[in-house]
Formats: sequence, structure tokens, C-alpha cells
Amino acid sequence: MIVQIVYWVGVLISVYCVYDIFTKKKGTGLAVKILASLFVLVTSWIGAVIYYLFLRDGMK
Repeated sequence: MIVQIVYWVGVLISVYCVYDIFTKKKGTGLAVKILASLFVLVTSWIGAVIYYLFLRDGMK
């Protein structure tokens, strides 16, 4: 039960990161957006943490 909750919270956070990448990063190219989105979706929690700590401010 707890594992499923953690899994679904990770999915929701990953989807929000992808939403953030495509709506708030206007100056970033489409290829970079797609690669960053795939990275976040594939790695779930780790990808979300890396995105918010390192990639979010680096992307325009």
C-alpha cells in the first residue's frame, strides 16, 4: 500500500515537472525539452530532484 502511494506521488511529481518544462521554459529548444522530459519521466523521483536542483534554473 505504501509503495503504491510513493509510486503514484512520484508519477504526479514527474508529470508536473514535464508540465513545468513545456510551459515555463519558453527560450529552450524543443529537442532539449523532450530530452529533459524523457529523463524526468524515466527516472521519476531522482529525475524530479535533479530537475529542481540543477536543471530548472539552467534552462531558459
